[in-house]
Amino acid sequence: MRISTKKGDHGITSLCGGSQVSKNHPLMHVLGDLDELSAVLGMLINVLPASMKDAADDVRDIQRSLSHMGARLSALRTGAASGESLEPAIHILESLITAMEDRLPPLKSFILPGGHESASRAHLARTVCRRAERQLTGMLVDEDRLNDSGDISAYINRLSDYLFLLARRCNAETGITGE
Repeated sequence: MRISTKKGDHGITSLCGGSQVSKNHPLMHVLGDLDELSAVLGMLINVLPASMKDAADDVRDIQRSLSHMGARLSALRTGAASGESLEPAIHILESLITAMEDRLPPLKSFILPGGHESASRAHLARTVCRRAERQLTGMLVDEDRLNDSGDISAYINRLSDYLFLLARRCNAETGITGE
């Protein structure tokens, strides 16, 4: 498979199953946001404290889930197979969220993004995740596909919660306080 096909020079791109859409199609915005989110998560992994190897492994799993989501969304336009459900991954995220909430002190006020570099990158990932969620919801509603992809919407929603807590954990693990 060649990377450079030159077909995109005219503003069109191909999806799974062979259909084509404009590079400005709402789906392409969602896929771009998911790709950006995965890249930001890759940067986050590089700066996580050594004590957070478990989180690095979890974030790699999240990157894999984002890749599966992109493939499913791409296939959605063609009616191709929808792929595996994200329900198991949603349950894992919910368990991780609960575990972090139990270990962190209760949140008493709004917090400003920042602190340790890993926390800052987790906050950046959270904001990209929220943008992806807005784009995804808009696209699914406009195409009347919300029921077809409810697990994707739920996963993205949980992921932003996870990333918020991960940022708090990063600061706690590195001794940065001030929430």
